[in-house]
Amino acid sequence: MSFFGSLFGTDASAAANAAAADTYRKQKKATDSLISYGNTLPGQYNAIAGAYQPYTQAGNSALQRLMGGLGLGSQEDGQAFTAAYRNLPGYQAGLDTGLTGAQRALNAGNMSQSGAALKNLYRFGSDYEDQRSGDYLTRLAGLQNQGLAATGAAAGLQAQGVGANTGIRQTAYGGQMNSAGTIGQGMVAGAQAEQNAMQNLLGTAAYLGGSFLGGPMGGAIGRGLFSGGGINQGAPGGGYYGTGGALYPGPGRY
Repeated sequence: MSFFGSLFGTDASAAANAAAADTYRKQKKATDSLISYGNTLPGQYNAIAGAYQPYTQAGNSALQRLMGGLGLGSQEDGQAFTAAYRNLPGYQAGLDTGLTGAQRALNAGNMSQSGAALKNLYRFGSDYEDQRSGDYLTRLAGLQNQGLAATGAAAGLQAQGVGANTGIRQTAYGGQMNSAGTIGQGMVAGAQAEQNAMQNLLGTAAYLGGSFLGGPMGGAIGRGLFSGGGINQGAPGGGYYGTGGALYPGPGRY
């Protein structure tokens, strides 16, 4: 600190600005770190949501197969549906067992070659297909619902990640506004310090001037110039040239 710097308040002003700048740097570093962390949140939530991906894929596949079974897809989708449930474990074994049982019943009644026997076998096969395809549709619908739930859960997690990042950015924005205000506060404090120093300086000067004029030396000068008994006294009441301290010469000088 210098003498004139203290006298005129520039040292205090510089200290206020330096403190404000240091606070600003710290605030900015904190907000930058906060923003950097917030930017990682969507990726973290997406990684968690990725655990639902297999269920989502299974649900999508089930939906496509379900639409084929309901006749809502292409011809290829319908054929794929039929092939799929006929390839399920237990389908062929159940069909063989059912046909064998029906054949034995017909043989026992000596009806194996009659038209009624053929109708019974056809009815069995048709009922079996309806049952198996219906069961498969039900299972597909359940799997599709699971996929839908998984998709919703994954989307919810992703939305939470975006929302968390948005919240952190809003908090950081508030911090940035405070940081900007810190610089302004430092400038105001610096200007106030200089103003206070100038006021103190002027007050001191006024005090010293008043003391000087009102003290012994001030009184002597005043009496010498404007009262009797001064330099080149004139008429009574004397001062310079004249009575009552007039400015023109009186008898006292000439």
